[in-house]
Amino acid sequence: VGLNWCRVTTIVENGVSVGAICARSGARGIVDGALGLRGKGQCAMNYISEFSDIEVGDSIISSGGGVYPYGFVIGTVVEKTFDASTRTVSAVIDPAVDFETLSRVMIVTEVDIEAMNDLADEAFETEEE
Repeated sequence: VGLNWCRVTTIVENGVSVGAICARSGARGIVDGALGLRGKGQCAMNYISEFSDIEVGDSIISSGGGVYPYGFVIGTVVEKTFDASTRTVSAVIDPAVDFETLSRVMIVTEVDIEAMNDLADEAFETEEE
């Protein structure tokens, strides 16, 4: 990031990772760009516990606590698979953005972590009611 420029990478690029949660259930995982999915404009959510509740059609959002603030919409689960060797679930995600037609982006330069954590707490309290 510079004073008047910034390098932007999309979530479907190989090597990009974002902490993520299922907006409905709170299931956690990591969304990664994957070479096999990039050509279809998709990415993968990995390292989901086998006991987590995640279904096709669920919305996936950023989990916060790292580079990306809590609550940014990542996309929608279109497929899920179980890996018996690792005892984890993986999901294919259709991003919320069509990167082929994207012409404008917003660059987040500062994040109020306390405010984002309060927002996350409020969201989970509302879902539990």
